[in-house]
Amino acid sequence: MKRLISLTATLMVLTIFVTSCQKDGVYNPKKKIEKIYGVYDGIKELEETWTWDKNLLTKVAYREGYEYDVFEYDGKQLSKVTSYDEGVALSYYVFTYEKSKLVKIEEFDEGKLFMTISVEHDGKKIVKMTLKLVDDDDKNIKSVRSNKTFATIMRNFLPQPIIDKIIENSMRKADDYESIVEFVYEGDNVSKMTMTDKNSSTSMAYTYDDKLNPFYNNLNGAGESGAATALSKNNPLSKNNPLTSAMTTTVEGEEIKINGTYSYVYDGKYPIEVTYSYKYFNFEPKFITSYEYLK
Repeated sequence: MKRLISLTATLMVLTIFVTSCQKDGVYNPKKKIEKIYGVYDGIKELEETWTWDKNLLTKVAYREGYEYDVFEYDGKQLSKVTSYDEGVALSYYVFTYEKSKLVKIEEFDEGKLFMTISVEHDGKKIVKMTLKLVDDDDKNIKSVRSNKTFATIMRNFLPQPIIDKIIENSMRKADDYESIVEFVYEGDNVSKMTMTDKNSSTSMAYTYDDKLNPFYNNLNGAGESGAATALSKNNPLSKNNPLTSAMTTTVEGEEIKINGTYSYVYDGKYPIEVTYSYKYFNFEPKFITSYEYLK
């Protein structure tokens, strides 16, 4: 898999970066997630374990714990995320702010800068992100993460057929790639998101309930697990939880439309389980994710 795949995954994770009434990069929910499970054939399997130092999320370990992310802060504001595999640092991300607003993210691999993301605001809300790859001599650049991890991250946003299309169309040179993500809001929730690059475009529209989203303000993008193949689950740009999602994507002239629905089990105002389902031709999958919170 080429480096572009990892960068596409990175962009999709970063599209759920948060802005609200507080500073960008500050994540301090009233109820703090401790563990996230996927439910497969009625059996719960651990997907993520979150570690907190008082009000700061310091580590997210995936599955058995061999892969994990470590978070560093400037005060309460996230400044750096480093991804590890069996104790070896694979890549890291640096976040730059102008006072309360996130303005730039940089990704480094083996000490070399190879991606920048510029961030634009309308008032206090993030409305646009532009990803550009840094040109260098290595045109077919290796990925930082595996196909499996890429697919896991992307399942927060896109169904598997679209993930397959991205992988299929990812054999491009670094200096050819730019991707733009834009957001439209209704109140404190994202009502529409669009993502475009040279070969494809995707738009997503959402409706919401009035319950609280536990990932709201999570600059990390809610880890890797998500609700399996959800189009966008517990989007940290949104204060509430989605009820429906409608996606239209065009890849090299081919248009695909997919509508999804979400249902929840709540403990008070926070979800402890979410079920996502959608229909794609004769394929009608259902995915269940459950959460445990710190006591």
